[in-house]
Amino acid sequence: MEQLVRYGTEKTPEINFDATSSKLFVGGRSYTSYAFDFYKPVNEWLNNYSQINLQLLK
Repeated sequence: MEQLVRYGTEKTPEINFDATSSKLFVGGRSYTSYAFDFYKPVNEWLNNYSQINLQLLK
């Protein structure tokens, strides 16, 4: 699974999700007018990550 990296700006947080190390980082402010567009790939990544981990636990 690919790492998800979004560099923070004045209005968006930094996001660094690494499935290999199981480290998920979100830091900074979130004042974007385009929250849905910004967070859509974040939600998709988290959904995929949780599905993969659930399969590994079975």
